[in-house]
Amino acid sequence: VLERIVSEREEETLRQEEIKRHEEIRRQEEIKRQDKLKIEASMSKNDDGGEIISQNGGMQEQAQIGLQKLMHITNPSSIGVSTPHDTVHHIITKGPPVTARPRRLHPKSHDAVKAEFEFLLSQGIIRPSKSPWSSPLHVVPKQDSTVRPVGDYRRLNSVTEFDSYPIPHLHDFAHALHGKTIFSKLDIFKAFHQIPIAEQDIPKTAVTTPWGLYEYTRLCFGLVNAPQTFMRFMHEVLRGLPFCYVYLDDILCFSESHEEHKGHLRTIFERLQAHGLKLNISKCEFGVPELTFLGHLLTSQGLKPLPEKVDAVLQYKLPETIAALRIAGPGSSWAC
Repeated sequence: VLERIVSEREEETLRQEEIKRHEEIRRQEEIKRQDKLKIEASMSKNDDGGEIISQNGGMQEQAQIGLQKLMHITNPSSIGVSTPHDTVHHIITKGPPVTARPRRLHPKSHDAVKAEFEFLLSQGIIRPSKSPWSSPLHVVPKQDSTVRPVGDYRRLNSVTEFDSYPIPHLHDFAHALHGKTIFSKLDIFKAFHQIPIAEQDIPKTAVTTPWGLYEYTRLCFGLVNAPQTFMRFMHEVLRGLPFCYVYLDDILCFSESHEEHKGHLRTIFERLQAHGLKLNISKCEFGVPELTFLGHLLTSQGLKPLPEKVDAVLQYKLPETIAALRIAGPGSSWAC
């Protein structure tokens, strides 16, 4: 009995030490996050718009990265205009049109959703519709406390022919990080809206709202094959570039040195410019030794689970019933 008590105390001590270690990691991550905010506030470009100067918060040194034509790919001009690529999203369906009644919106989100629809209308991303098709409106809350109105396309998706184009897995490229010491993360601005929908398929995207029927002229969230179409497009854009990895609208660039990294970034920006893609600078990170990418901590040593996910596992109460075990199973498989 005494041995068991000692063993349990040792396990508890180790557990507390592990929790403290991860709390320190989280504290360091918060310091880096605050440094990044200061860096973004001080970012500037020279008179010809050809260079951006950023500070590497981890190493506390100034780094200059030549980004040719940066001002063009960071200018969020109208999206609904013609695009310099020929990728089009098709919706191949079977059977008669599916329809739905409009849903009531919560009073707190009504005005925000309507304002977003008016913005999409002004950008040419949606237009008034007379379609025999209709899907109900669904409101998705975003992390920044705003909302994203999307179509609830479950009935449309059930009659849509599936596109089997593969979506890459994060761990498939981990081996390519060997020897890489500097990273950048790029985020495409309004990514899906960069792809037009085939004219004959636009009526199928119609969404019924309290203020009318609208249809999307551009790729939108909720369509069953939207990720496949966009992934195929991004593979075309960045084909033949072994120094980058793309997962939908997130691009990772990795290099062995600052000088090499500048060249890699310049090549990526030229590809984005040629295809009419824009960057969301507020969500980008340039020239850092480590960063968070797709829910993982990425360093020169490879991929690691995020400290907060490890904390959740360490502090998780063991399930005591079959029902609790069933709930815990799916989440625990992702954490590490």
